[in-house]
Amino acid sequence: MESELTDAQWTEIEGHLQTGHKIQAIKLFRDFTGVGLKEAKDAVEAYEAELRQQFPERFAAGSGKSGVGLSALITAFNDRFARTLGVEKGGCLSTFIWMFLLLLAFGGVWGLIGAFRHGS
Repeated sequence: MESELTDAQWTEIEGHLQTGHKIQAIKLFRDFTGVGLKEAKDAVEAYEAELRQQFPERFAAGSGKSGVGLSALITAFNDRFARTLGVEKGGCLSTFIWMFLLLLAFGGVWGLIGAFRHGS
């Protein structure tokens, strides 16, 4: 059943797990696959255990709350991004592309803020 999920769907589920939102991850898994609650819970918990074993630094220590939030989500997207493009994770190309995308995003936000502040 899990093989039916796309990389983007797994990334979305990972983001919720890494920020301590397991219930949301289970809901997404159910939406994506159409399985029942028990099957989705078992699959998501198995996936979370695998992620925690492979990447313990990505999960908030102790409480499982969203202490790592955006950082965990960016890390998950970076891993998927690197695998999709076949570039070395954390390498120069991967880092450059992420920095470029972040600059574009922040530039767009600052441009909108400037437009509203100047009444344009």
